[in-house]
Amino acid sequence: MTPHLSIIVCTLDRYDLLEACLAHLARQRTPPAFEVIVVDNSDTEDGDARIKEMVAQAGAEASGTFVYRHGRGPNLSTARNEGLRAARGALIAYVDDDLLMPPGWVATVADVLERTEADCVLGLVEPELLPGGANPELAHHFLRALALDEGAAILPNRYGFTPGARTCNVVFRRVTTFGRGIKFDPAFGRSGGEDQDVFVRLAKAGPFKVVYSQEAVARELIPPERQNVGYLCRREFRGGQVFVRVLAKNGGRPAWITGLTHRAIGIAQWLRATWHLMRDPGKVETRIARASAAGKAAWRRPDVPGPYR
Repeated sequence: MTPHLSIIVCTLDRYDLLEACLAHLARQRTPPAFEVIVVDNSDTEDGDARIKEMVAQAGAEASGTFVYRHGRGPNLSTARNEGLRAARGALIAYVDDDLLMPPGWVATVADVLERTEADCVLGLVEPELLPGGANPELAHHFLRALALDEGAAILPNRYGFTPGARTCNVVFRRVTTFGRGIKFDPAFGRSGGEDQDVFVRLAKAGPFKVVYSQEAVARELIPPERQNVGYLCRREFRGGQVFVRVLAKNGGRPAWITGLTHRAIGIAQWLRATWHLMRDPGKVETRIARASAAGKAAWRRPDVPGPYR
């Protein structure tokens, strides 16, 4: 049976998280018919034997088909494109390897997409902090939610970015999105931002209707090493860099003009945040905002963290 929904999970060396993710996908209730494509993004010659074993075991326990693919990375865009090449479904979902999907998730996302006649559904992602973290009060910084009603359209902002856009708990209607020939850009495959770039290009190609769903909820497992302000600041610094890089590529003006403009904006935002921190040094939100501003100011400085980190 040809699957209606293809679920693509890209992974690299996160065995415990991937095992939990696949176990939850294996417990999905159908219809519609679905397949899970696990793309191993390691640079090993024959792929990761442990991941192959996990995929085979999950497939033996599931109603859907589980498939292994070797992405030959590490490059997240390459992995996402490999999953897309292997996918057979009319609907394409991307699920991070640290997500847990409830048993009715497959049916829910398919229903929301059809009911709203959307091209894309972004689902709510709630954090689940794993034991051992130092500061559970940071949980809300990992929440991926929008202040929108169920099924409401998400409109692009003035820069052309779709608020909340990411390839994490997201489903695309293939024919109106990737069917246009749009793929993930390998230039963003190690720094991040490949998902924002795709959303911007889809919005420019138009029409492109994105809706938000609280019903299509998933849980994100947050390891202890991420549960600190330092990680959040590094994430926002990279996010600031990526924002300017994506805008410079897709903004319609010469990249140097866009970069120079937002470098100046980033410096001004950094100075303002620094002034506020002098008055209230313990304000976490201000420290995070300053890191984002620093990323904008330093957008051309090489900053290539390992993927999935």
